[in-house]
Amino acid sequence: MTFVPPAWTIGTGHSFRITASQVAGRDSPFACPAKVSLGARKAVSSLQPNDTGSSPWRRTWDSSSVMLFAIRDAFFDVVAGTPIDEAAGRERNLTHAQRRFVIHALHELADLPDQAGMSAGVSLSLDANVEYGGDWGSIRVFGPHLVSEDGSVREVVRLRLKTVKGTGDPGHDDYVAVAARVLANGIHPNRIGSPTRVRVSEFSLHDGRYQVLFDGSPAEAADLYRVREMPVQLALADIRRNPGNGCSDCDFLNVCPDVPKLRGCLGLPRRSIATRALSGTDLAAYDRCPTAFHVQRRDHLPAAPHPDAGNDADARRDRGIAAHQWLRWAHLREPASACVPADLPDPGREVAAARDAAELAGLDFDAYIAAWPYLRHHPAECLLRFNGFGDWIVEPRHVVYDSDADIVVIASPDLTARISGGGLLWRESKTADSVPPDVTLALRRYPAFALFVAVLAAGFDGELRGHGAAELEVLTPTGAHVFAVPMSDGSLVSEAQRVVAEIGHRYAADARFEPAPSQGCRSCDSYGWCLPPETPQIAAPEIDDDEFAGLEDPF
Repeated sequence: MTFVPPAWTIGTGHSFRITASQVAGRDSPFACPAKVSLGARKAVSSLQPNDTGSSPWRRTWDSSSVMLFAIRDAFFDVVAGTPIDEAAGRERNLTHAQRRFVIHALHELADLPDQAGMSAGVSLSLDANVEYGGDWGSIRVFGPHLVSEDGSVREVVRLRLKTVKGTGDPGHDDYVAVAARVLANGIHPNRIGSPTRVRVSEFSLHDGRYQVLFDGSPAEAADLYRVREMPVQLALADIRRNPGNGCSDCDFLNVCPDVPKLRGCLGLPRRSIATRALSGTDLAAYDRCPTAFHVQRRDHLPAAPHPDAGNDADARRDRGIAAHQWLRWAHLREPASACVPADLPDPGREVAAARDAAELAGLDFDAYIAAWPYLRHHPAECLLRFNGFGDWIVEPRHVVYDSDADIVVIASPDLTARISGGGLLWRESKTADSVPPDVTLALRRYPAFALFVAVLAAGFDGELRGHGAAELEVLTPTGAHVFAVPMSDGSLVSEAQRVVAEIGHRYAADARFEPAPSQGCRSCDSYGWCLPPETPQIAAPEIDDDEFAGLEDPF
């Protein structure tokens, strides 16, 4: 597996530093294999971005992403005798919600040494990593390490923010294969003897559950690594590019050919305080409540709703997810065909046919029942039934870099098409209980719609700037309405740009992510980490029906 550096890099790339977590996470739908492969080489300066023809670009560290490091450092402080509250207070860059979770995690971690020690006779080693390496590079495993007194037993614990994932199957987990291999062959920080037994386990910072994923000899660890087809070598050879949220902390962002620059598309008056990513979903979630946005979209913390929370928000979200899943299935059919009423049998009158329709779309029947009152109005507005369009793409992910704002922008319309007269049409579909009175209010209620307008207007389509349109299809139980913003309509385009710039400016300058209390707090999954001030008597902002349908959840 010979590595050939891409033309937009400089160096041989013959040396690297990589972690077990990076290897295991590279195949996530949201991960970029090239970022892992190239970043591992950049970490030891054997590869650099080829931007020597201009001022070298360097991403700006986001101090709001320090929570996992804070947990690691505070845990070792607690083990050394520091009170939990004092240890959690040493990292000043935590948001208030992160600090609450760090304190919670430290209380759970207090039981880890005893749980692990009882099963293997090991005790905590006060170091964050074990490393296996040579002249070619190094492989590291981060997390609490435990070791027996004579060094014959070594264990590494993977920390999970949420609950552990079942009983574990090391035959299907690259992390386990790499971690076991490193423990068996690596140099322990305390320079203890070679192990005869290695263990890989995981621990939930949410509920304190602990489980062992691998327990075997160094030879068995080597066998597992071979069975997994040498995952480190595979990861280092893989330079497939998959732009997305991860671009914001990639050192090759400025030269990556898959992330074109679209200067000023967000319309921000100054650069962000850190290199960040921003999607239409992010825009809506941040505008509603910065704390909930950061807890759910950036920290990926486990749900901690108010104990008296209702299920209205969950019902709207589930309805939206079901509707989008059906639309995805319908628009991906081959050959492409417009949606018709016969595709959506009435679940109250045509039960057998409706069950078949739900099964075809991969929905359970209850989800189909919830979405049907809204979906039944879609065929009349289905884009595929209109002439003058082609090159249909369902749920594309478009990624551009606004270098003026230092923000990666992700636009993911539900459906796009090429207009025969020139330009692109991007459409977003939403389910709602009511329709905004006009297109201006629709842009404000649905910031993702406004973001699509801003990106297209900034010249996403190259020479066809000023052509094309963005559409919003709102499906309600009583009908459907489509709002359109042609790129030629200067007043509507300006309104969309104002919406994006106003929210984006607040996001770009935010380091604290304070709550925006409303009546919606009681049904918010972030309530337990947030505990906002007394809730004011203002209405809850309307939740975006599919807001977390594509939520990245690597933990």
